[in-house]
Amino acid sequence: MDPAIRSDEARLLTVGAAQMGPVKSLSTPRLETLERMLKLLESAAGNNVKLLVYPELAFTTFFASYIIEDPEVLAKFFEHASPSSPYAFVDSPNIKPLIDRANELGIDLYFGFGERWNDGARTANFNTAVYYSASQRRCLAKYRKVHLPGRKEPLTTPGFTQQLEKRYFTVGDLGFQAFRAPGLVKHALKATNVGSAAGPKEYYGIGDPIIGMLLCNDRRWAEAWRCYGLQGVELLLNGKNKKRSTTIASPANLEATKTLASVSTLPKPVMKITVH
Repeated sequence: MDPAIRSDEARLLTVGAAQMGPVKSLSTPRLETLERMLKLLESAAGNNVKLLVYPELAFTTFFASYIIEDPEVLAKFFEHASPSSPYAFVDSPNIKPLIDRANELGIDLYFGFGERWNDGARTANFNTAVYYSASQRRCLAKYRKVHLPGRKEPLTTPGFTQQLEKRYFTVGDLGFQAFRAPGLVKHALKATNVGSAAGPKEYYGIGDPIIGMLLCNDRRWAEAWRCYGLQGVELLLNGKNKKRSTTIASPANLEATKTLASVSTLPKPVMKITVH
């Protein structure tokens, strides 16, 4: 086996967590938010980041905090996908400029968005995250949020900030599926070369990184971590939204909604990871 595969340099990865701050309202232009995301992408490139993690519902405000009665208004917060084109959203004008620039810079992306899935028999809305590989020029994996917090029917308590994910989203149906992301680390051992290793212990932790994805509240539930741990996940990507207050509804607090991104390694990581 090539000794270079076992070197520390071969398993060094720089990951960026794109902290976006608040997207203030339902009327915030999508282009304004996209431009902020592009600036963060440029900043990541300047720090030699190879994987940039954006938050949950990154392209819009956290609309689950609002009561939206008009179906046409609600539809504006979702991107379309179907069995024949499961990643059609990468060509949406709301997302494509980010994908195109990531390709030019050679940076992989994780980002959250509202997915409207139509399989012919039904239409379902999901709170979704996707992993896009710049080296492969395609999406490698999709995750749909399983643990939806909040309520379906709005609370009538005066001054209460709504949390209505159960109203707007369907429970995720893709499970917790780990995947490998090629092109992130140099000299990673490929499946075609494992025959050159003496046994599993010889090539464990020297291949392409094994990645898992979650969204916000999912991180609080043990089954997600167990499922990913059993698949040997090395890097867990999680986008979330967080409010300053969940009890007082005011313009100040709605504007304090933070969109956050986080990166976690499982116990005894076999990679060296730098997070910016």
